[in-house]
Amino acid sequence: MDVLFWIATNIFGTPAILLGFIVLIGLLLQKKSTSQLVSGTFKAIIGFLIIGAGADVIVKALNVFEPMWQEVFGLESGSLGTFMGQEAFNSKYGSAVTLAMLIGFLINVLLARFTRFKFIYLTGHMMFWTSTVFAGVIVHASSGIPIWKLVLMIAVVLGVYWTFQPALVQPFLRKITGNDNIALGHTSASVALLAALFGKLFGNKNNDSEKIKVPKGFEFLRDSNVITALSMGVLFLIGAIILSMKGTPAAAELMKQSGDQNFIIYSIIQSFTFAGGIAIVLMGVRMFVGELVPAFNGIATKLVPGAKPALDAPVVYLTRQTRWCLASWELSGARLSGCLSLATPFPTSLCQR
Repeated sequence: MDVLFWIATNIFGTPAILLGFIVLIGLLLQKKSTSQLVSGTFKAIIGFLIIGAGADVIVKALNVFEPMWQEVFGLESGSLGTFMGQEAFNSKYGSAVTLAMLIGFLINVLLARFTRFKFIYLTGHMMFWTSTVFAGVIVHASSGIPIWKLVLMIAVVLGVYWTFQPALVQPFLRKITGNDNIALGHTSASVALLAALFGKLFGNKNNDSEKIKVPKGFEFLRDSNVITALSMGVLFLIGAIILSMKGTPAAAELMKQSGDQNFIIYSIIQSFTFAGGIAIVLMGVRMFVGELVPAFNGIATKLVPGAKPALDAPVVYLTRQTRWCLASWELSGARLSGCLSLATPFPTSLCQR
């Protein structure tokens, strides 16, 4: 049992090691040379860690962006109230969660081997997150549940979920990527599926965002790095100006983050930091996918014929960069609309009629 916990924590709980191990197995099954084994495994791990490093850069910028707009709209941070925090939950149920994740992954592999749904879920951090959330739901609904029942329920449900979730999205993802080499293994798949269905009903295939023609003087808008920095720059600039004018204690506290630098200039730099983080993520994706897909062919050929790796959301960033830039604007608009709706008191007179 201790060995299983160790494997679940140190292999499945460390996505870079898990994916590097998958690449190593794939290369071994293809009888690659020692040089290719070392190069492929190391580059896959490095590429994945580069993605994580880029994500950290993005989060750093968003840690300025989010409280900035919370203060702009006068929103207060939520409280856990009487709920158990994640740290306390993990200390009590963490072992059960990691064991369930390991068993669930084995169920996923078995289903991929013996059914026509040939998808192996490899987004390690999402596997851990979904296992933890599902465990929390079960414990909240039935606090006295025995650990073995908790482990079994999580493992079976998520093993099935990790197999069928990529399958539901794959017909649409195939059209986006232009191939059938990889799948999407991410909880955003439900939203992606909903968007695809709405697009199928109301969209027009002839209006492809990648074919949008822009005037020669605005060709820079087709560069994902530039448009990301520009879109976030506008939002950071507006937020910084409003914050500078508010003069509230909370606004003053946020503005202290810039130190001796002007807060507006500091905020604009954060927009470039965000764009830099996206660029780092894309570089990591290129390196990571470039090693994983060929290596995974070894697993698909020998162990699970026809299997496809279900990977994290960034793997689709390279295929539709114009669409991704447009989506970033849409997402920012949706977030700001959400903040505005939360900040606007609901007219109680409507409820009294």
